[in-house]
Amino acid sequence: QNIPREFDSPAGWQGQGNGDTTNIPRHRTHAHAYDLEHNLRALQELTIGKQNNDDDGNNSCPPPLKLYKNQIAVTPSHINHTTTTTKIPQILHLSERSRCLNRDLYDAIQMWQKSFPSFSIFFHDDAAVDRLLYSKEAEYSDWRSEFPDIVKILPCVAPGAMKIDIWRVLVLWKYGGMYSDVDIVPNTDMLTERTIHPDSEWFS
Repeated sequence: QNIPREFDSPAGWQGQGNGDTTNIPRHRTHAHAYDLEHNLRALQELTIGKQNNDDDGNNSCPPPLKLYKNQIAVTPSHINHTTTTTKIPQILHLSERSRCLNRDLYDAIQMWQKSFPSFSIFFHDDAAVDRLLYSKEAEYSDWRSEFPDIVKILPCVAPGAMKIDIWRVLVLWKYGGMYSDVDIVPNTDMLTERTIHPDSEWFS
């Protein structure tokens, strides 16, 4: 098993030190009170696109790859339209180039679902990552006024780890929740949803 290494990010945007942070999960609350129903709908649209009515879209995966669909733990009809009772939104963000996954990666996500059954899991492929980073549509671009320096450097950022490092800070700032690389699995003896106290404003 790969056990997530810890990273203290209560402010959501800090220097990352000298170590390799590629596989470090980030966890934080949104800076403002949030509406869970809105965020679930917005994340579904962000990750699969506006034109798709469901999570299948036009995707098909050649065998033996498997298509991963977003897992919505709480449907909007069961939300009471108030802010959630946990300060950290019960949302897990995962990213990989494509939703078509080999068995090892697909099984790794199943372990997250088992350890965090109350969390909705959203899978961000390359198209979803680019949608948040580069779209000028208002629902995706509100971060630009908060982080003008990121806007300036984005044209110089090559695809790969640096781009994802920037993106995952922004997705957590905007929607809150937790982030993990898709090839990381939780150590179920140390990390489950019960590990995170409802009053915690950050977790590492």
